[in-house]
Amino acid sequence: MKFRLTLASIGFLVLAACATGPYLDATFSDWGTDAAVAKMLANDEDRRFRDVDITVFEGRLLLTGTVPDRRAQMDLVAAAWKVDDVKQVIDETHLGENTRLGQGFSDTRIDATIRTRLVANNQVRASNVKLSVSNGVVYLLGVARDRDALESLLHTARTSRGVTKVVSHIRYVDAPGQSL
Repeated sequence: MKFRLTLASIGFLVLAACATGPYLDATFSDWGTDAAVAKMLANDEDRRFRDVDITVFEGRLLLTGTVPDRRAQMDLVAAAWKVDDVKQVIDETHLGENTRLGQGFSDTRIDATIRTRLVANNQVRASNVKLSVSNGVVYLLGVARDRDALESLLHTARTSRGVTKVVSHIRYVDAPGQSL
């Protein structure tokens, strides 16, 4: 008998895997928040936010990338706070021109490298960490269970080729609201 993996069974497996983690409710809420912020960015008629990336973890919204001026930056943060289920806005955007194509490819490679290394890292649960890379700077968002896990995560990011800086917005699992 052949084993067939249907779309429904794949979806069930994904949901079952997610259900084993302690953050299932937050994950679904984060998906909605991500979609709402993405829509807000796309609806910017002046296209001031086209080089802004969003990362959401447990209602904490991380904004990275570039915006053209201080007014756009302030408008972005104000609009982000208006999105349902956003508990914290972390603005790591910079003023400047959009990311060059070559830098974008480099950032994508850095992102993929770190994600791959995190999967193999037995100190850090990759599903507890989200990252964004902008101009060689790695921004980390999520939770770590203890100091050893945090140090392992930071080491993984810092020692990846092309990384110029690592900015941590990681908090310990038992310390809500406290970034490290």
